[in-house]
Amino acid sequence: MTWVHDQVVSLGGVARASELSRRGAGPGLIASAWRSGEIVRVRKGWYASPQMPSDVIQAVRVGGSLACVSAARNHGLWTPGDDTCLHVAVPSTAARLRSPRNARAPLADALRPVMVHWQRASAPAVQAVPESIALAIRCQGAETGFVLLESALHHRRLSRGERALLNVAAPNSFRSLALHAGALSESGTESLMKLLLLDLALPFRQQVEMAGVGRVDFVLGNRLVVEVDSREFHRDPLVDRQRDAALSARGYRSLRFMYAQIVHDRDAVRNAIVGAVIRGDLSA
Repeated sequence: MTWVHDQVVSLGGVARASELSRRGAGPGLIASAWRSGEIVRVRKGWYASPQMPSDVIQAVRVGGSLACVSAARNHGLWTPGDDTCLHVAVPSTAARLRSPRNARAPLADALRPVMVHWQRASAPAVQAVPESIALAIRCQGAETGFVLLESALHHRRLSRGERALLNVAAPNSFRSLALHAGALSESGTESLMKLLLLDLALPFRQQVEMAGVGRVDFVLGNRLVVEVDSREFHRDPLVDRQRDAALSARGYRSLRFMYAQIVHDRDAVRNAIVGAVIRGDLSA
């Protein structure tokens, strides 16, 4: 790679031509690096490393920075798989917003849905984790914010200081919910299940190690095991049945739910758990 590419990378992977110029990269050097494919022209006056994620490049092409759940996904946090909208934070003074895939077309002609978040000042190419979660709470609701917070804690993407910053930036109504967030949930479906159990006010333990079975997602009361399958990871059906049989042999009852049920059919999941409670499965 060329020196110009290295300068773009040192500026975060996306840079203005004026920033490159201040570092000694004149129009000739920039044009040469662009023509050779060393850098990508995102929109007029903006260049990026070809290695930058496409969502980041598209957000900058629109005229802002990757934000909200789109930024959270870029940071490796769990987000719903059916969310294809591009969330972009745009300075309040921005004008001439462009299509994410075509810098010559206006945003109104974009084929991909774009959610524009107007902000007072410009931001880096990708919103930081605390800011992305705080914005997601306002945009998508407290439930999504809780899932993102637990994902950030599980992947160690949020320091103690950043969590404090999130508490300041997030709405007051979210802070009491955030007190229940921890690092044990290995997927968003586990976080959603945890929210459901909290709402039902049921006693539970999470990520419990059981002899002869292994680690289970949740144990409600003394005897009911609840397992959830994430979108990314699906256990072998035979292994699932073997685990259920081992749990039964040890006097436990088990419920197992898939991603689609937890994300799209929460009422059925709730009813199944309530039914198990009414039967006395928590202490049977």
